[in-house]
Amino acid sequence: MQQLAADLAARIAAMPDVVAVGYARQVNDLKPRLPSNVVVHVDGYSTAHLDEGVAQYDGVMASTGIYDGRRVAIEGVTPEPSSDNAHYGWAEHTARRLARGNARRKDLGPFLRDCGFVLE
Repeated sequence: MQQLAADLAARIAAMPDVVAVGYARQVNDLKPRLPSNVVVHVDGYSTAHLDEGVAQYDGVMASTGIYDGRRVAIEGVTPEPSSDNAHYGWAEHTARRLARGNARRKDLGPFLRDCGFVLE
């Protein structure tokens, strides 16, 4: 009976045939998140806290060192990572990743441009 319940739960949840279960070798710290007043909107989208929230998050993420050795270079646009000494936080990292393009996100750039975002 217990196996039937597990099978039913797996079908309802549309689980894949193979699931990996286990424990992490090491427990990492939780990554900071954008402030809720930037990502939670009530009764419509608002940019009221966007600039200050992104600036705050950008500083927090840069201070974690998460981008050390991971600067995205765009040929002809950005300096090589070894000579790139400018502030590099979440906003710059994200902008460069979007500008560089990605086969899995090929429709994201045109979508954002259609929404009025300037990506150049």
